[in-house]
Amino acid sequence: MAGLRSTDAATIIVLGVLATRVLFASQGTPALSASDVKAAYLYRFGQFIEEPPRTGALTVCVVGDNAVAASLEKLSREDPATDKTLVRREGPNAAGGGCGILFVGHDEAHAAALLKSVGGSSTLVVGDNPAFLRAGGMVAFTLQDRKLHFSVNLANVQAARLKLSSELLRHAAEVIQ
Repeated sequence: MAGLRSTDAATIIVLGVLATRVLFASQGTPALSASDVKAAYLYRFGQFIEEPPRTGALTVCVVGDNAVAASLEKLSREDPATDKTLVRREGPNAAGGGCGILFVGHDEAHAAALLKSVGGSSTLVVGDNPAFLRAGGMVAFTLQDRKLHFSVNLANVQAARLKLSSELLRHAAEVIQ
C-alpha cells in the first residue's frame, strides 16, 4: 500500500463502499443503515494497516453491536475474497485475542476494560464515538451532517505498534497527534 497515490487510495475506499452498497442493493435492501456503512469501513480498514504485515485472513471482532456484526457477516459471505476476512462476535468480557480489528459498539459498557485487555497487542481498536479516542481507542466513527466519518488517534495507533497508510489518514475527519 505504501506506493499508492492519494487518488488510488481514495478510489479504493470509495469503490469499497460503493461495492458494499451495490451488494446490499442486489440483496433487495432499499438503503444502507449506519451499521452497514460502519461494517463496510471496518471491512476495508485492514487494507490500510501497513505494519505489522498481515499473513493470512484478517479477523474483525465485534463487541456490543449486533447490527454491525450482522452486516460484516453478510459482507464476508457475499465477497468473493472471503478467505481474507473473518468475522467474530465477542462477548462483553472478550480479551480481543486474535483480532486484527476490534470494533467496540456504542452500547458496550465495558469499553475501558476491552481497551485495557488489548493493550500491547497490534489490534486496531475502533469505537463509536469521539470520547472513545480519548479513552485509548484508535479510530472512532462520528456522524456529521448525516454522513458517517471517522477520526484517528495516531498516538494510540503508534503505541500499539501499528502503522496506518497515510492515504487512509488523509480521509479521516480528524487525526489526533
